[in-house]
Amino acid sequence: MKNTSTADLKKHTSFALKEHLKKENWQKIEELLPFAETQGVSNRLLQKTWTELGYHQKEKDESVSALISFVAARKYNTKNHKMFAEIVECLSQFVHLYCNKFSKEDLVFLKYGLERIYTFENQPNSKEPSLFFAKKLQTQIDNLLKSAKSKPETPASFNVQRIYDALYTRMTPEEVRVEFAKLFFDANRDEYERRIKEKKKLRKKPSSTGGKKPPKDGDAGSKDDDKKKPEK
Repeated sequence: MKNTSTADLKKHTSFALKEHLKKENWQKIEELLPFAETQGVSNRLLQKTWTELGYHQKEKDESVSALISFVAARKYNTKNHKMFAEIVECLSQFVHLYCNKFSKEDLVFLKYGLERIYTFENQPNSKEPSLFFAKKLQTQIDNLLKSAKSKPETPASFNVQRIYDALYTRMTPEEVRVEFAKLFFDANRDEYERRIKEKKKLRKKPSSTGGKKPPKDGDAGSKDDDKKKPEK
């Protein structure tokens, strides 16, 4: 009986999402989505619904809410470069809107949030155009950090926290592995560089024979022995 009721709940929730999408009941969709994620609704439907909600929010200039929706959609397919591009664009709009109001703390949160998804997306041989804009946004945030003042709270702080929470609490297992590898390398960077230097020194270190091969037994030594032998 329990399995049947669970299956029915999943079915009804999926049906409700589809109907709200058709009718564009965005408020109902926004309220229903968090619950739908706990009911075993298909990833494909959840991704589609989060994406459509994100585009609707973006059209209404709700850049932070749109970013959060795109992050939620992207977790079902981290290879979806289009979602990454939308996240970067929404974040860029937010930074432009509050560029003169951020505190140093705000910018540090944004910097680490952007860095996490950028690190995952920036794989070897990747030529996605969105990476260029992400890197440009990183530079902009770094420049703002240079002159920003430390403050307990700013008009942007609440939304900065929302962005940071979305980027870090919705990490997929694959993203967790990439982040762990990065943290592990950073923690062991000094040891790694020390070993590299030691290897280089060993290559350059002159050998005790001056680079010449030592004589084989019976070569130079045998000639000297012949000279010392008395004539018969």
